[in-house]
Amino acid sequence: MLEAVQIFTKGGLILFSWSLGLAAVKGNPVDALIRTCLLEERSGETEFAYTTGNTAYTLKWTFHNELGLVFVAVYQRMLQLAYVDNLLEAVKGAFAKRFKPMQMAYPEFEDEFQRMARQAEAAAAAQRAPKAGPKSFDAAKKAAKRNDASGKAAKDDSSGDDVSAGSGVVGGGGGSAGGGG
Repeated sequence: MLEAVQIFTKGGLILFSWSLGLAAVKGNPVDALIRTCLLEERSGETEFAYTTGNTAYTLKWTFHNELGLVFVAVYQRMLQLAYVDNLLEAVKGAFAKRFKPMQMAYPEFEDEFQRMARQAEAAAAAQRAPKAGPKSFDAAKKAAKRNDASGKAAKDDSSGDDVSAGSGVVGGGGGSAGGGG
């Protein structure tokens, strides 16, 4: 699950900040990202690992170079959140439409952000879901009828019923169940 998202200018002004209300992010992963990656201009990287105590985070970010904005997502490192890159791109596009150079905060963006986060999570869950459900019992029976164990097409005889009934294995009506004696 996503822990936090921040949007800030390259000058350091935080324009939007969201965090999961259940537990605060431990340490200062965004500050560490700024010190170790962004200030050193490691622009080729888009992922940063941060560890504090026994908690480890992954930070992903993207830039909007024309507007001078940085978009950062923070989540626990043990999770593999495939939707974060798509979410960051969606947030970048939506926020860029709202951005005004003299505006310092965007509290109204929270509802839109949460809607985008829910959509991204749902899309990722739909991709993980199995494409086709298990075969119905009738479909499995038809497939078994078409092929025998060797994979060759089975003959459609009605004589097979006589053989199985005579063997005493299937439907044998012997008197042993009655227990006479």
